[in-house]
Amino acid sequence: MYKFGLVSNATAVKDEGKWVTHGDPTETAIINFLIAHNSYHPDKNPPRLLELPFDSTRKKMTVVVSNESGGYLVITKGAFDRLVPNHFSKAHNIHDTFAENALRVLALSYKVIEEIPENHQSLEEDQTFLGIIGMIDPPRPESKHAVAEARTAGIIPVMITGDHALTAKAIAQELDIYREGDLVVDGITLANMTDEELKEKIEKISVYARVSPEDKLRIVKAWQDKKHIVAMTGDGVNDAPSLRAADVGTAMGIAGTEVAKNASDIILADDNFATIVSAIAEGRRVYINIKRTIYYLLSANVAEILIMLFGAIIGWGLPLTGMQLLYINVLADGIPGFGLSRETSDKYIMKKPPIDVNESLFSRGVSQRILTSSTTFIIISLIGFYIGRFVEIAGTTPSMQVGQSMTFLVLALASTYHIFNARSNDSIFKDGLYSNKTIFWTTIISLIITFVFTLTPLRTFIDVVPLTTTHWLIAILLSLVIFIVIEIEKFIIKKLNKTFLA
Repeated sequence: MYKFGLVSNATAVKDEGKWVTHGDPTETAIINFLIAHNSYHPDKNPPRLLELPFDSTRKKMTVVVSNESGGYLVITKGAFDRLVPNHFSKAHNIHDTFAENALRVLALSYKVIEEIPENHQSLEEDQTFLGIIGMIDPPRPESKHAVAEARTAGIIPVMITGDHALTAKAIAQELDIYREGDLVVDGITLANMTDEELKEKIEKISVYARVSPEDKLRIVKAWQDKKHIVAMTGDGVNDAPSLRAADVGTAMGIAGTEVAKNASDIILADDNFATIVSAIAEGRRVYINIKRTIYYLLSANVAEILIMLFGAIIGWGLPLTGMQLLYINVLADGIPGFGLSRETSDKYIMKKPPIDVNESLFSRGVSQRILTSSTTFIIISLIGFYIGRFVEIAGTTPSMQVGQSMTFLVLALASTYHIFNARSNDSIFKDGLYSNKTIFWTTIISLIITFVFTLTPLRTFIDVVPLTTTHWLIAILLSLVIFIVIEIEKFIIKKLNKTFLA
């Protein structure tokens, strides 16, 4: 057993009388096991004279140390199928039992030589099989839930691992990555497949075992050829080509090499698959909030342009001044608009299919809703302008200034209220006014600023004149029409069972 300790790059240091190991988790686990069973003493290691480091092609590592009885002891540790001859049936049976129970299996072999040959590769030839060790690397508790959530969101999880196919399948079954009817493919089988054969079977293969870096690149491209968006995780130098080829390359932040990180689009700080799923949910939330913001801002902006155009065409004059337009865009719309970025995602966001990469920001009814809102803004604003421009109220002489002040007040109030319509497809009575505190308070602030600018001498800065109480009541009632129209629109959308915005 102690020979497993000799062929390890883990270090062991005594701290307060106890051995503390550092290094690769697999190797430290072996050293800790050997120390616990009194089979290995780190302070009695013979000096290492030569090392052939592990690589993904050989799938083994070799060290040479002095042999107590003379000559040199060559010890090799690595993948079971690279060290154990096929006729060792008992060892193969034990290996298969271990692997089917999701244990990673490492084998050990050795030989004694008189001299170290110049051809170091020959050190790994003609060795004697010594034994195997099985280790379990249990998935994180949250991983199974994360895989289930990914599947619900329309994401197909695929495992690519250096473990034996039986071990990989057992772990994949535990995580629900592998399902009945899926295929498990190892590196040898994959190498014998043509690109067309791989492309044909790619959607049925859920587990890849013992594959080469070139194989990973083929896997990524096969999925892309089937018009899928591919996200790939990796940590080693050999993963760099496939990380770069994937649509979204994700490197491990803890275990990842600098080469892998530089080749990636994203670095996963905690090396946790569940974090990727959470990031997808956050990405969907941000995307939907961008569409909400576009809907909210363009509804008023399009209306402002057309209001000015219609006023000029029908000969009424310009319904708004330049300062009033600036105020509405910067303060009435702008301040509440910040709150949309804080809008939380609905509970069904990860139960919806992925968003098509070619989907327009104006798809899923956004353009129709902008049309409805803009038309409403135009109608109520022009009504307000007409009343102030041509209708005598409470002895007030109608004028261009009164008309522009009415248009400004109606549009400023309506566009501020409209933020609550833009939050979701649900009725405002279901969402509630206070469920997004940022929107609630930025709306209050925007309304206060509007009242201050229209009720105090500051009104001169935005070209507003004093209005009567009747004018105010009319303006407030007109501005509330946007709520009624959008509530009716949302009701119709629900009845038609359509999804807008999200």
